[in-house]
Amino acid sequence: ASGDIKLPYHRSEKKVAFITEAGEAIVPENANAIKFETFVFDALSKAKNPLILETERLEEFSPVKNKTGVDSLESSQADQIKRDQRRLSQLGIEVAADSVVEIAPALYIDDAKLKAASPAVLSAGQSYYIS
Repeated sequence: ASGDIKLPYHRSEKKVAFITEAGEAIVPENANAIKFETFVFDALSKAKNPLILETERLEEFSPVKNKTGVDSLESSQADQIKRDQRRLSQLGIEVAADSVVEIAPALYIDDAKLKAASPAVLSAGQSYYIS
């Protein structure tokens, strides 16, 4: 049945902020907690027809593992914006560094369609969804 796969747990030592009995907030410098994590990669051995692709990390991977900061929704979104800015720049489109850009996946792989759908200049401080 679906969801019956039991993945192994991996031990991970983490720094976890806490509050003392006196109400003082403490942010430890060293690991003070143990977290047990599962990884989707452990399911590969159970797949009938696994396929692994090697890609450029900057183009294909930006994890969301934390609520804020590194590997958060915000950092992943920033990485995707930078990726899309690079993609448009490669096509000769002028892209302001602080413009917010999102390219529809269907356009991303077709240079001619992407260039035709894009403005010639993406202005500073503006948001663009190119579809």
